Amino acid sequence: MPSMYQAPPRKSKKVLWLLIPGAIIGLVLLVIGSGFFFMVTGKEEPVTAEDRAVIVDIHHVAKWMEDFIPQSRGEMITKTRYIDGSYDIDYEFDLPDDDDAPYLNCTVTVEKNSTDALLSYGSIWGGGKIGMAMFSDVEIEVVERNDLFKWGDRSRFAILKSEGAPFGNMLITRKGRRIFFLLLSGIYFDDREAIGGLLGGALSRLPAYTP
Repeated sequence: MPSMYQAPPRKSKKVLWLLIPGAIIGLVLLVIGSGFFFMVTGKEEPVTAEDRAVIVDIHHVAKWMEDFIPQSRGEMITKTRYIDGSYDIDYEFDLPDDDDAPYLNCTVTVEKNSTDALLSYGSIWGGGKIGMAMFSDVEIEVVERNDLFKWGDRSRFAILKSEGAPFGNMLITRKGRRIFFLLLSGIYFDDREAIGGLLGGALSRLPAYTP
């Protein structure tokens, strides 16, 4: 059975958790001026079982953690349809008052076409890195390890480190007009079999997924 990989104890909750809103703000900064109106015109729609089937949630991650039981109060999932017909399915698990709980953000974006998906692919990855660099109170190193995981038309897989110690992962992959993004903190994976076990189910359903 693949091993479980968990981050070293946090010196301070602030150290590792501030990167999360930083990543989100980084994405927003990329669309200010050119896409702000587009973002605010998004309309929330009901989340279906098909939507959840292409998301990696905390229950998937918990299978690799000893003695950790997910709490539903930490989960939030939304489905947003934008004015051009594209969609975002955004899942977040966050229990900032629990030092043993990981942080997880998983987002699936379905664009109108492959060209738009290619642009979003670069913006989402870049926004995550910019957010961590600008808003974390420690230096975050994004170490790409594409040798550990590849999928779809294009993908990037990274181990996140602080002061040389690994603490999380960041992944983005694209298949046609569908983009899958994952940001994980508090547990990290650096084993091919474990990574495939975590991601394989959701990604196998992604090519046929329609919001």
